[in-house]
Amino acid sequence: MMSQEGNATCCLPLFASSSSESDSEEKEDSAEDVVDLCKDPSRCRVDGLLDSGMLKEYTTSSGTVDCSKAIPVYVDVSPQELKSLDDGKEEFAVVFVLKFWWLDRKLKDFQSKLTLEKEDETSGRVYLQEIDVVVRSLDKDGTLQYEELPLQQVPRVLKATKDMYTYLEPPKWEHHFFPDFSFINQETTDEQVKTKVQQLVWCDKDGALVHYKAKYDTIFQEFVELHAFPLDRQLCRIKLTAEMGLDQFQFITLNSNRKLARLCDMWEMPEDLGRPGWPCTVYVRHPDTCLQDPVTPRSVDEKVQQGHSTKVTQRSLVNVVLHVQRKPSFFVHSILLMVSLVNAISLCAFALKVDDAGSRLGYLSTCFLAVLAYRYIINDSLPKKSYMTAADWFITLASFYQTWLCFETAFLAFWWSHSDENIQRTIEICDWALGSFTFIAWLLFILFYWYQWRISTWRPSWQEVYQKNQEPYCPLEKCDSCQRSWLAKQSAHLRQNKTCPKCQGRVQTTYLTPLDREKPLIPSLRNRGFGNEVESYLLEFG
Repeated sequence: MMSQEGNATCCLPLFASSSSESDSEEKEDSAEDVVDLCKDPSRCRVDGLLDSGMLKEYTTSSGTVDCSKAIPVYVDVSPQELKSLDDGKEEFAVVFVLKFWWLDRKLKDFQSKLTLEKEDETSGRVYLQEIDVVVRSLDKDGTLQYEELPLQQVPRVLKATKDMYTYLEPPKWEHHFFPDFSFINQETTDEQVKTKVQQLVWCDKDGALVHYKAKYDTIFQEFVELHAFPLDRQLCRIKLTAEMGLDQFQFITLNSNRKLARLCDMWEMPEDLGRPGWPCTVYVRHPDTCLQDPVTPRSVDEKVQQGHSTKVTQRSLVNVVLHVQRKPSFFVHSILLMVSLVNAISLCAFALKVDDAGSRLGYLSTCFLAVLAYRYIINDSLPKKSYMTAADWFITLASFYQTWLCFETAFLAFWWSHSDENIQRTIEICDWALGSFTFIAWLLFILFYWYQWRISTWRPSWQEVYQKNQEPYCPLEKCDSCQRSWLAKQSAHLRQNKTCPKCQGRVQTTYLTPLDREKPLIPSLRNRGFGNEVESYLLEFG
């Protein structure tokens, strides 16, 4: 269960940050003399960040919060399989591996049990001996330095290589630091964790490097935009938030680009992201404002008496964005082709003469009912939205086509019944001309639709997808009047009716994609390179 502070933080829009309100205003003041950020997104930056990607401090109404002692927690998310994407429920099922690394400076000289391989001096037989020890250091290659319990007045440090012992009991993890986290948009209440492992990588007098790994198979909620269905593109996002403040720990992504190993059959990986084979983006943000609980002084006193904090701290947030696009082949073959064949058959009604209008109308009614029946059959395959998708427009236009043929037949039959023989000859010519025109118009319409679906020219660009989903990978605000641009705040990029602080003009938000800005605002470890022993290890083995 999330705490009250966690719930308040999760209500924040998730991304774009600065160190404080005043810092952001100073940046906006200076933006007037800078080139247009929409044209040069490489100039975007986040104020208050160290070169390591950590936020050094942030300001609240009660003062400045120092984050210099925050533990850097390196995070890596490796998506393995997109199992399903449900348009109706607006949710997706995904299998992914979550990894954390952090240096715990308090985890050292801990008590443990060591199982050694011993050889009997008389018989030469090998046996296992379990002893109580205090671990002094553990190298990356498994070399161990320890002292046996009880400790002697004169320290007696022994050494054992990896082949000399079979088991070293890990520390009692519940007594040490762990970066508590939760998934904001997780659909299932129970964590569906397949495997979970926490291990000690190394330890010495400076502390221990801890590695946490968990494999998840779970369902997440996500907004699905289907105007271009079945040529739509979707962003499947996993939103992870820390359950501790930025002054305690901050996330740092190991790599911004990850591979997606497998997708369900109806979806495919895009090929136009500029990084073939890397359709997954992982990035970190921090909230850019510190919220206070909207409580009365009396309720504040009650919370203090109950031991609850009234301050909502800033927290580190990780967003994983999977870029996928639908394969249109099933809908082209099962909808476009089949409905087109039914409408083509309906053109055979022109083989019946106008004076036999009853037979022609009966034939057309049968074809119309066939289109409606097929629409009912494939109903489960079509999304149920309040707006019209591209597939809905095609089915609707096919139904209007059948209706047009019925009205045309009824009009010509009425004209025929009130005409003499000379006019009836003219009516036959008109019937033939209208039939030919209808056939050519429908054929061109089908070819146009088929061509557009096959070459996917109706498929929206990723810029359009990011704009409709308001995905804040890098949101920019631009004034329509003075043309100034600045980086949007995480807590403000979704606000409506925004005005420019300089000229009070209307402000619009543009959401940049990895195509527009390859590196995230808060750099990943691979974007900036290592700076210490832990980061060197992660770049080599992580």
